[in-house]
Amino acid sequence: GPGVLGRADGVVQEGGLHLSVFQAQGVWDQAVVKVTQDKSELFLQTFHRANLKDVERSLRRGNLLVDRRK
Repeated sequence: GPGVLGRADGVVQEGGLHLSVFQAQGVWDQAVVKVTQDKSELFLQTFHRANLKDVERSLRRGNLLVDRRK
């Protein structure tokens, strides 16, 4: 699908309602979004440059839902 989630190289569920979304285009970007209880909406909590350690930390803490890493 379109948007950040559709272009994500990795999506990690951290806790019940938080997703870390990673996109790598030369550098890693990380967006942390909160999902509403009824899963009808997403709210952006943070968006920042990330590095491989950030990605690995997120993978250790959560469940990998999408993996398009090459």
